[in-house]
Amino acid sequence: MGTALGAQQTAARDTTIASRDDSISIHLVDVDVRAAVQSLARYLDRPVVFGHVTAAKVTLETPAPVSRRDVIRLLKGVLQSQNLDLVAD
Repeated sequence: MGTALGAQQTAARDTTIASRDDSISIHLVDVDVRAAVQSLARYLDRPVVFGHVTAAKVTLETPAPVSRRDVIRLLKGVLQSQNLDLVAD
């Protein structure tokens, strides 16, 4: 049990999204796809609804802050890496 707890604590430290003005710094390391979507969805201009998502881990880090407009492009890239799509209605 100590190992799992340690891994969760490490994951929590490796998962940050910081917003400043119109820029966002993203540091998601080895997180579930669902958690990545939930973390990034708050920066989109539309709600995100998703069904069954496989239990896959992803990493997304921006070396510098990115514009809020770029978040949707980054999210699409994360999803495509897992053979998933972001579909606009």
